[in-house]
Amino acid sequence: LRLIGDPRVAPNHARAIAAQVAACRGLGTITVESRLDLSALVAAYWRARVLLMPSERESFCMPLLEAQACGVPAVARDSSVLRDTGGDGTTFIGDDDPSRWRDALQTLLEDDVVHATARATGISHAAGYGWDKTAEKIREALVRAL
Repeated sequence: LRLIGDPRVAPNHARAIAAQVAACRGLGTITVESRLDLSALVAAYWRARVLLMPSERESFCMPLLEAQACGVPAVARDSSVLRDTGGDGTTFIGDDDPSRWRDALQTLLEDDVVHATARATGISHAAGYGWDKTAEKIREALVRAL
């Protein structure tokens, strides 16, 4: 399990996660990483089987879209912004029931057919985004506004 994030965003949360990770020693390898450069981040996505995004508060979620672009299926909290970002390639969980999160993760980890379908759907969804497309939409909006 790799936990990747910037502890500066929510220092209290980062400390709580570090304490929980310390309490889980003996359950397998868990690493906590931050401030990865782009090549290390892409390498992490390429090695991942599943992205877990349990965030309760998000804006447009770049890690979710980045993971999909790299072919990593995701399990995310069911919120409108994560639905907008993740689209059909994401498995959404609407509550904090650990068994629902576990089952979704277990399915993507163990069922190659479900994983391949989610992977292909996520890649297709992520292809709909890009800086060129974003710039063109902004240009179109500005032209309409004038």
